[in-house]
Amino acid sequence: MDEDQHRDREKNTGKGSRRTKVREILETLLILLTAALMGGGVYFLYKSNVYHDVKKPQQQSDPNAPHYADAPEVTEEGNSQGTGTEDTSGTSGTAGTAAAAGENSILQYTSNDLPFELPVSGATGYAPCAISIRDAQDAGNTIASMAPGDAFEILEGDDSGIWKIRCNGTEGWVDGNNCMINLPDVIPSIIYYDSNSVSSLFLSSGIRLPDVTGEKLYSASSHNARFDTEQFNMPVFYGMALKIYAAQQEALQQGDCLMIYESFRPYETQMKVMSALDTLDRTNSKVHAGINSGSWNSSWFIAQSLSDHQRGVAIDTSLVHLTKWEKRKMGDHEYAVVTECSLGDVYSDDIPTTHGDAALVSGKIVYDKDQDCQMPTDIHELSIRACTFQYGVASHSVTAWKSVKPASTMTSFALKLQKYCTDAGLTPLSSEWWHFGDLDALSVSQTLGVNGSFALKDNVSSKPEK
Repeated sequence: MDEDQHRDREKNTGKGSRRTKVREILETLLILLTAALMGGGVYFLYKSNVYHDVKKPQQQSDPNAPHYADAPEVTEEGNSQGTGTEDTSGTSGTAGTAAAAGENSILQYTSNDLPFELPVSGATGYAPCAISIRDAQDAGNTIASMAPGDAFEILEGDDSGIWKIRCNGTEGWVDGNNCMINLPDVIPSIIYYDSNSVSSLFLSSGIRLPDVTGEKLYSASSHNARFDTEQFNMPVFYGMALKIYAAQQEALQQGDCLMIYESFRPYETQMKVMSALDTLDRTNSKVHAGINSGSWNSSWFIAQSLSDHQRGVAIDTSLVHLTKWEKRKMGDHEYAVVTECSLGDVYSDDIPTTHGDAALVSGKIVYDKDQDCQMPTDIHELSIRACTFQYGVASHSVTAWKSVKPASTMTSFALKLQKYCTDAGLTPLSSEWWHFGDLDALSVSQTLGVNGSFALKDNVSSKPEK
């Protein structure tokens, strides 16, 4: 059974210390990403003179509440040096009118002739296992072979997923349906923060996992020439990427946005987290009680062997309210980037605070208790309080989850996220509100024998020619 992992947080010692941890994470990320910030943006943020208000944030009156970070500086030119992108004017919209009016939504990507927001040409793909490069579009002879984790540049691609690529100096053809594609290259409107590659957020009943929580568990960022900035590399199988795109478009039309915390997770990391949780299960009574209740046990909260993250067919994602966004242009293609979002907070005596605290390190983080954007727990909280359903059902069944009622802890915003993802063809996990997989892509991955025993190579993306 494939279970996802929950957000690692500092041990709950009161609101003050939790806010201190928030500041520490932000400071760490700001140091890590200074170079990218000077280049015009951090991961998903870019300077522009085109700001669009989607929903006005409400200032908190509590003097001890988390404060707003500074927004990116707005320049008259809008285009910061070295970004290689152009500003374009757009229509302001609000979350309330986006769904009703359509034209006020962030961008009407669904009306373009691309499978994604930006072309696959120039995007980075990854080999999830040994993949042959052939000399012809229709099969042909093998001229080279890629190792698991090898990065390649997509030179040409069509809707069928047959790609002409370049890898380590060799050009040829591959079936992209058997490969992973880097999500930030083709769906830039999503917010990406690979927490396990910066400072792991895993907790269980608010307890830190030894040698896991707060640690960098693997590397997942590199310079991305497509946007001329440092970015997270977050790939999934091509077929799943199409479904994530569909979920994001529906969310955008409603004034919301996906925020993805993890896609591919190396097998070594999976085993490290599993071992840490098993240790706590045996030695900590609070953790034991939090993962062993009724039909639930530790295997629901962390896969004991290979998980769908290693197979390249799972994401851990939350949802945010759009507050501000800006429109960018790459060649002939317009795309949108979120510059401010609104998050609900999860304050209580036993649940760590600040869902998504490190997401917008150079934009505004708005914590708004009055907005209905709370999730059941922080992401990667490995316990029954994060369960999606009242009891567990087969994670690899397309329909089993539909017959089970939501857990009492599920919030309306979590259910909204679930609807966006399941309407797009993704499948939820009983024990983690944030985990969604693609069973169609899983079948492909299993046939190929993907096992996740590799690390991803650096990004090799480029700008599309048109």
